[in-house]
Amino acid sequence: MSNTYYGETLEEASARAELHGGPHEYGKVIEPQFKSKLVYDFVVDKPPSLRWIAQDLLGSNDLVMVTADPMVGKSWLVSHLACSLSSGRPFLGKFAVPSGGLAVIVDEEQHMYEAWRRFRRLVDGYKYSAADVNNVRYFNRPGLNIDADPQKFNAFFEHLKRTFGTAGTSAHARLVILDSLSRLHRTPENDAVAMAYLLERIRLLQYKLGCALVFIHHGRKAAVDWRGKTVDTDPSQAPRGSSDLRAVVDQHWYLRRVENGRFNFIHDKHRTGPKPVEPFDVVLVDSGDGTRFDVEAATKPIGAGGLWARALPVVEKGVLANLAPSKIHAECKAQGISISYEYCRKIIKKVTG
Repeated sequence: MSNTYYGETLEEASARAELHGGPHEYGKVIEPQFKSKLVYDFVVDKPPSLRWIAQDLLGSNDLVMVTADPMVGKSWLVSHLACSLSSGRPFLGKFAVPSGGLAVIVDEEQHMYEAWRRFRRLVDGYKYSAADVNNVRYFNRPGLNIDADPQKFNAFFEHLKRTFGTAGTSAHARLVILDSLSRLHRTPENDAVAMAYLLERIRLLQYKLGCALVFIHHGRKAAVDWRGKTVDTDPSQAPRGSSDLRAVVDQHWYLRRVENGRFNFIHDKHRTGPKPVEPFDVVLVDSGDGTRFDVEAATKPIGAGGLWARALPVVEKGVLANLAPSKIHAECKAQGISISYEYCRKIIKKVTG
């Protein structure tokens, strides 16, 4: 007995039923067990304990979707997250990691050379030792597809459970990262029913491993107005495909491009803690010594009253005063406008025609 769409085994069907409190166990019908709580007894007790992977941001059992446009830095961000968990160092230098642990990355996107370059740049940028990153396990293009080849996905799933699924041991994976969702299925992303079932399979993987699971998803194409200018995207509408994607996950992190090497980190959805983290900017700092992330105060993206609009009056004034580009850039910085020298030159060129 198996599901014809996903090829579920009886054990998997049982685990899925257990996840949803269903009445089936290994293919046989059993009496469902339902438990309730008296609301007053529930609220007078202490709140359920929250275990954090990244304090106040990522809970130990969260299902997280990371959405952004291409080339914003999604894969760099989640690779840094895995290294932060392994090393016990703060994620982005901002969110404490209360206790280190093992992270598993399943990468169906990147060429092996690009993956090597990314990790090498991060290791050099953060001065990680071998011990710091020894708890990151990386799978490059294992060829998984949940609906097209369910047997291979099931075999990989079983491998993860055997190798990384034993809670309370040093080999237990506290975090699994899937890069990216679109490479793991052939389901039409606008089909709400099909996507709900696909995410249920991913939730089952997370449930059986007892970990947090982060998956990368691509954003929908940016809209433009009648002038041909890009319209600022509502974070809740950013994920491509069915709205069920955002509905099912515990958290949604939206990375909105500001300029090359800089994005807004927008904590669009957050079920775990009291409230989402306030938006902030993340800057990918690439130097001769490696690559690292810096966190700065949030700016709005170009075209929405962001860097361009804030810097333009300063640039115009500097051009009228015949200031050198370096002086204009310094004046922008002095007025709290965090802008790169290259981008400042672009505004100057636009102003001077």
